[in-house]
Amino acid sequence: MPFLLLAQFISTAITIPLFLSLNWILTPITVFAGLDFRLTDLRWTRTILPSLVLGHYIPMYVAHFAPNLVTRHVAITLWQFVPLWISIIQWSFSRCVRSTVVSDRLRAPLRDLGVIRLTVLVPAGLSMVTWLITLFRAPFDVSVIFIPQELLSVLSSYFGSHTRLTTTTDFPQLIGRFLQYDYIFLFGSVYVWLVYSFWDLRAAGMFKEGWTRFFAFSMLATMVGGPSVACAGLSLWREHILATRRHWGAITKENVPAVKVKFCEKEMESEKRGSGRFVHG
Repeated sequence: MPFLLLAQFISTAITIPLFLSLNWILTPITVFAGLDFRLTDLRWTRTILPSLVLGHYIPMYVAHFAPNLVTRHVAITLWQFVPLWISIIQWSFSRCVRSTVVSDRLRAPLRDLGVIRLTVLVPAGLSMVTWLITLFRAPFDVSVIFIPQELLSVLSSYFGSHTRLTTTTDFPQLIGRFLQYDYIFLFGSVYVWLVYSFWDLRAAGMFKEGWTRFFAFSMLATMVGGPSVACAGLSLWREHILATRRHWGAITKENVPAVKVKFCEKEMESEKRGSGRFVHG
């Protein structure tokens, strides 16, 4: 919540990459070696979506479609504190939901997956609808909407065409230029974080589909549904892998010779280092 609140007043291009970097450093793949280590408490997981609807979507809807400007202004001002409202609403809702995390650890470690999918897919669906409406109904070219003029000029000159670069001091246009850069750096950092996350999964022997499928899915989902849908889909894919597959060194009932050989090799290496220290000690 603190990172999102800061992002509302500073920039998501600064705070979100910092949050993702800390997340990647503080939660290495070995943290999820146990079956229940990725398990979430349904008291909180079940209350995320209704909290988003009340704290984020309703104020945003009012800010865009209210009949008068005063109501829109109040709604967008309240929306600036959306992380705070969502936290308060979710805490209130969680008091009415029973926690099952203790029993789920032993009896149903995958119980929260359905709730997580619903919580991610509903906003992703709304984002996809918005993306498609923007693509087909916007009065401007998509490149003009999402790419800053400076970058568009560089790309145009690189591919042989020329776009005239104009400077402006008009405040709405400056805000639009700021939001374009904010958009690029925000989703760029999320894509990088997802690549690092799947790289860790591959190193742990859990990601077996290969990079071709990863990048093909990323590009296709981005074109069809936009970056939000692509990132949501990749996050769900990662969550499914963490929930259903084990780290190569984890003790499991599966009979996987390659895992056993790799584990034995590491055990032999550690024993050799240990015996060497004993002899020389």
